[in-house]
Amino acid sequence: MDQFKGKLAVITGAGSGIGRALATRCAREGMRVALVDVQQGKLQSLASRLEAAGTQVLSQALDVSDAAAVTAFAQRCISELGAPDLLFNNAGILRIGETWSHSAEEWLKMLSINVMGVVNGLNAFLPAMLEAGKPAHIINTGSVGSLVAAPAMAQHTAAKWPCAALRNASRLI
Repeated sequence: MDQFKGKLAVITGAGSGIGRALATRCAREGMRVALVDVQQGKLQSLASRLEAAGTQVLSQALDVSDAAAVTAFAQRCISELGAPDLLFNNAGILRIGETWSHSAEEWLKMLSINVMGVVNGLNAFLPAMLEAGKPAHIINTGSVGSLVAAPAMAQHTAAKWPCAALRNASRLI
């Protein structure tokens, strides 16, 4: 895909960091954007800024670890804007510290967002992307944690490593 104007990008974790930068770049390229983030204020700030610049924006605050919420947003997005041309499964959280310093609840939260958030995005959007029969791409943000294990980042590495496997599995489609 080398033409982006008028195409649709869906971006999770759009309220800050990489997600905000992706949304800004997609808008600059003339794309329509569908944005989600758990932080309503940051998401609304971004959506307002992009809309003021002339970008068509659909946004909704939601937690990507909630499969039903992601599916409902995907249905809304597809109904209002069509199947995405780009899907950025970008939402994620980082916790630094020794493996034993994180509670089971903290581990579960990181795995739920960083792994299941990607799975939920794939499950919610991929069928419509395939059915649309047009060139489309999926980008699962894995960070360096999906490539190497680093000291004091075992939890992050364990939660991001599956992105490499999901990336490889997506190539089979």
